[in-house]
Amino acid sequence: MESGASGMMEWVRRSVALKTWNDYNRTWEEWFHLEREMGGVETNTEKLGLLAWQLSRDFEAQVSISVVEKKLAALAFLFKFKGWPDFTKDFAIKQAVKGFKKGKKSTDHRRPITFNILGGLFDQLGVLANSPFEITLFKLAFSWAFFGAFRISELVSHNRAGNGGILARDVIRSEGSVSILIRDSKTDKQRKGFRVELFGIQGHHTCPVSCFDSYYSMRPDQQGSLMIHQDGSSLSHALQCKVWLMGHSFIHWAERRASVRHADRQLGFTVSQVKLHWVSRRGLRWDEIVPRAVQKAKESGPPNVILLHAGGNDLGICPMKALISTIRTDCFRLRSLFEGLIIIWSEIIPRTHWRGARSHRAINRVRIKVNKAVASNVQKNGGIVVRHKELENNMAFFRTDGIHLNEVGLDLFNFNLQEAIILALKSWRRMQS
Repeated sequence: MESGASGMMEWVRRSVALKTWNDYNRTWEEWFHLEREMGGVETNTEKLGLLAWQLSRDFEAQVSISVVEKKLAALAFLFKFKGWPDFTKDFAIKQAVKGFKKGKKSTDHRRPITFNILGGLFDQLGVLANSPFEITLFKLAFSWAFFGAFRISELVSHNRAGNGGILARDVIRSEGSVSILIRDSKTDKQRKGFRVELFGIQGHHTCPVSCFDSYYSMRPDQQGSLMIHQDGSSLSHALQCKVWLMGHSFIHWAERRASVRHADRQLGFTVSQVKLHWVSRRGLRWDEIVPRAVQKAKESGPPNVILLHAGGNDLGICPMKALISTIRTDCFRLRSLFEGLIIIWSEIIPRTHWRGARSHRAINRVRIKVNKAVASNVQKNGGIVVRHKELENNMAFFRTDGIHLNEVGLDLFNFNLQEAIILALKSWRRMQS
């Protein structure tokens, strides 16, 4: 029977796309976790109440409407699979979701690009781009996007190493115009490709033909994507990865040290690829993490990666098992709040002095156990762990207080964070593709 049931489950899994199944799994994990928190649910009334509680948590966290709808779809699937009533169709649930959608509606303040705005963009490129070649490249991209009404995915490569978008061999220059072959478009259902012809505009610097001539005269003789940077890499529409570094005084001082090494506090990452947000408070305790994350998301939108360096100030105050359970639960809550989130667990660093501790050796043993338990949980859920091996048992990297890192220690600490963010960035890019 067991082999038959597992075989049937495999066919059920194949009935939906792999990404959808993985998304469903995350929602189901959240449901079963809340079930355990409530001590189990047996009756239909209790199950409906649990669904209402789960939704109210999402509403309070101001998650997006699409996240709510995806969770409801996952739960409807679960309820039907278990032979339960579909509680997502309950009148009160449907009305609550309807009310949430109305409350989320906002006026679209985006402005369409006009001819004058395009000219203004051209005028600003001299400030933003770092070479005449790059200025000419972006002038061509902006001009063609405007006059050809191209989607970004039609115009440029998916990533800097790829050869997507418009290829060099796809452009035919004629007298007074350029003919462009679009190989892949959402509107081209037959996948046969089609040509778009752009004509010149006499005497205007945004002219799509003169922009092409200027760029092509500077472009290296290279096959592949038409629009390439000066180093030969493709102009791409790669998204910016938003990374939060959250924690107590270690993150506070790490940010200060990063501003000495890198004026933009970006740890060497370019803003076009990664945007770092430092979220810290000296003396921070673990129970502040989720509320601060929710508040930060309201201010600047959800993150793609959260690096957590916290929990050290809770050792000796909060019982070990309770602290481990809380950290695991909160990591789960963060993944539920922010779809596709990658968590980096930066392990608690040893100290020679733990405030309020009667036995520093005992606290250090607790630190090791907490690190091990949380690291295992984070890695099982696709996260990344930072060990800080160099900072263990070497007080040369600490200040005289035996708690905080000195400048050399902070450099090592930031280097470890940088390495972990690079790994997270690779995982995030794989998820995008």
